[in-house]
Amino acid sequence: MSRLSRIILGYLVSFLFIVIPAKAQKEAEVYNVDSSLYAYYQRCQEHLLEPVVLSMSDTLFRMASGQNDQRMQAVALSTRLDYYYYQANNEDSIIFYTNKVKQFAKEIQQSKYYYFAWANRLILYYLKTGRSNIALYEAEKVLKEAQAEDNKTGLMYCYNIMSQIYTVKRLDSMAFEWQLKEIELTEKYDLENYNISQTYSQISSYYINTNQPEKALEALKKADATAYSPTQKISVQLEYVNYYSKFGDMQAAEKILNECKTAFDQDYFYGKEEIEPETDNSGDSFNNGGFSY
Repeated sequence: MSRLSRIILGYLVSFLFIVIPAKAQKEAEVYNVDSSLYAYYQRCQEHLLEPVVLSMSDTLFRMASGQNDQRMQAVALSTRLDYYYYQANNEDSIIFYTNKVKQFAKEIQQSKYYYFAWANRLILYYLKTGRSNIALYEAEKVLKEAQAEDNKTGLMYCYNIMSQIYTVKRLDSMAFEWQLKEIELTEKYDLENYNISQTYSQISSYYINTNQPEKALEALKKADATAYSPTQKISVQLEYVNYYSKFGDMQAAEKILNECKTAFDQDYFYGKEEIEPETDNSGDSFNNGGFSY
């Protein structure tokens, strides 16, 4: 790995561990959810890695039930699943609560929670624990079900997780094909896809690595235009560094890298971080990073 690549990776990893405060009242209005529910949801997120979040998620579920807010009930169940997913030491509970979220999501006809739990929690758990073949087997089940239902949201999640599986398997061309499918589906049906910026960035990276600068730059521009969170925005900038360094414009690469460093040091990116039930393309956030209501 080159020195420049190590610098890029260092900034990105450091940035991903920034905790950015949210404006509960304002965001509650944006997402059209009761402010007290949203504020308590945020408290749950603050304790997501602690056992206390299990009782807190039960409280959130009851609060949402009292307001007849079924989607927030789904978020509460997903929060409990998140705890076990991040602990990564209780597979039975991950499977149990994945199925619990799926069952409830079916009952209230909210397919995004159904497919998120299946793809971005259970399958990602298998992938992160080194069982890519089991992950692929489950992903093929997701694909079959989403195709049978002609569920575009389910297909979107499936295409995304398929690309991650093949990336882990180091089959970049196959991962690239699934990324193209995800983008085509998202654009054609105008789907809500919080992580589309990361997918564009991944496609750009593929074009960079295969020496297709024009296509790489086009994908990068789309990644930039669809970046919603601070993490996504800085990821795009770092991909520009990759682009310019690959194609010989080291001055431009260093300029953008210095801008990222300055912004990072000055806390420029500190602000509202979307909290939407869904990854970044790693799937580590519900709706890959924010609160999608």
